[in-house]
Amino acid sequence: RLLIEEVALADFELQNANDNSSRLKYSQQGLRASFQCQETIHIIDQHRTSSDPDDYNDIFAQEAQRL
Repeated sequence: RLLIEEVALADFELQNANDNSSRLKYSQQGLRASFQCQETIHIIDQHRTSSDPDDYNDIFAQEAQRL
């Protein structure tokens, strides 16, 4: 739920950032962070069923580096 609120706030800030470049930059950073958080949760859900913990750790490390 917190993630949804953060995205909504970042979207609101983005809409009000037409004349404020620092606010625009902050909003873009917030949206990017929220996207990375969602991606990380998806990766965890996708790979946590693996029976080999080393496989899980390697995949997670690779995906975290990609983000």
